[in-house]
Amino acid sequence: MAIEDNASLALIPSGYKSGKLYSVIPDNGNGDFTHTRGSTATRVNAGGLIETMAIDVPRLDYPLVDGVVQSCPALLLEPLRRNIALHSGDINNAVWLKQRITVTDNSVVSPDGNVSGDLIIGDGTGTSYFYDGFSVVSGTTYTISIFAKQADRKIFYINNFTSAGSIYFDLELGEIDTAATGTFSGGKIVYYGNGWYRCSVQFTATITGNNNIGFVGDTYNGNMFYVWGAQIEDGGSGVDADYISSYIPTTTGSVTRNADECNSAGTTAEFNDTESSFFVEIQGFEDGNLNRYIVITDGAGSPYTNTIGILYRNDGQLRVLHNGLDFADAICIVDVDQTVNHKIAVRYKENDMAVYIDGVSQTIRTSFVYQTVSGLDQLKFSQPNNTSNAFYGKVKQLLVFKTALSDSDLATLTS
Repeated sequence: MAIEDNASLALIPSGYKSGKLYSVIPDNGNGDFTHTRGSTATRVNAGGLIETMAIDVPRLDYPLVDGVVQSCPALLLEPLRRNIALHSGDINNAVWLKQRITVTDNSVVSPDGNVSGDLIIGDGTGTSYFYDGFSVVSGTTYTISIFAKQADRKIFYINNFTSAGSIYFDLELGEIDTAATGTFSGGKIVYYGNGWYRCSVQFTATITGNNNIGFVGDTYNGNMFYVWGAQIEDGGSGVDADYISSYIPTTTGSVTRNADECNSAGTTAEFNDTESSFFVEIQGFEDGNLNRYIVITDGAGSPYTNTIGILYRNDGQLRVLHNGLDFADAICIVDVDQTVNHKIAVRYKENDMAVYIDGVSQTIRTSFVYQTVSGLDQLKFSQPNNTSNAFYGKVKQLLVFKTALSDSDLATLTS
């Protein structure tokens, strides 16, 4: 029998409907999560295509590795984000200002499987580009992205025409050709298959007012390239958007994708106050401005006793917490790269605490003092008593056991 078969609650993202994410264990519905999101949102589906999901429907996102869709999805949980680039899939629209180019609509199959990618053709007389002007707030970080595909020219770049900055992408090699300069930072290029790359860069505004961002091809050579899905992303109301999130399509106005909330799985029958084990496989986002929690709790308020939790802190730490959310309640504290996939397991039992990360046993803090907990009855991707400091990232699996697993079992689960 596999270790996972002994779980009292097991989330291996597979079944869902509007407002509900099903756990595979138990089979009586006790372990199912309530999922809400007050807007539509996109994911990569099992066919490797970008697909729009309805309001409140959980997103099971299938990872792409070198443009090839993988077989096992992850639950995608994202914060509120807004795309302020209008007509994101229609560069021929008049909102996009153009210099020395013509645009041929619907020329190639785009990453959503429709024939909606636009062909950009330079006239050969100079630098050819299209651009968008948008209002920025000084000190706020925006993420700029677009899907681009090589036609006859391979170099594509994003340029800040207002506050100098640029980054160059090689659409043949799938590499950043010249790193971000000036007001730009954090460039990335990700392959989505069929020749399409999502090219992105971060931009921190140095002014408050209008800013022009341009998308440019090779110069002076009558260049051609395909584009689709432009995104100028912020967090709404001057909130930073310092990582690239899922595509948010727009038409005549900016579009806000609301935050995912996934909470309240379980009853007292799925948890053991005296001893238990807790396993997650998760990947966070690059956004380091927030604390993000996954907790087993009784749902009560401050001081948040009766809680076992995993915290991704805004300083890069991973903290495992027992009977509260403060520093003194931390079983262990380690620095991790929150943006890569980690397997984390926790065992709690008086005089028998353990934490394993990616197969390695972690040091339990000598100052930690075990205290009893009671009334554990739910699992949440947020703080215990509300939806603040929600965990945002990708969740590949989650398991709860009503027994204290052995060190060898914890090592096996996390390896």
